[in-house]
Amino acid sequence: MERIRAASLQYFIRPVQTFDQFRDQVSALVDTAVDYKCHLIVFPEYFSVQLLALGNVQRPIREQILDLAQCVPRYIELFTHLARQHKIYIVAGTIPVFDRSSVLFQFAR
Repeated sequence: MERIRAASLQYFIRPVQTFDQFRDQVSALVDTAVDYKCHLIVFPEYFSVQLLALGNVQRPIREQILDLAQCVPRYIELFTHLARQHKIYIVAGTIPVFDRSSVLFQFAR
């Protein structure tokens, strides 16, 4: 049986002003795990909420979550790129996905 080294990351959620700042923070953690010869990197489940800071945090949470869902393509692209670049597996945590039918139903008054 071949062994793998897994990294379960702690993640300090701090405000970011751009997606690029988020990318840089994530990339630095992945680079560190790769330096330790990790094959599997597991991020915290809800660490994507850091991206809520990109918008107006004074708005209702449902609007913020809908905006967060707009980050999905860049989010997937980031983690796909890092995994392929380093030939590793990454569990990136959850991020809300926009589904018109469920959003209209869920937010209907």
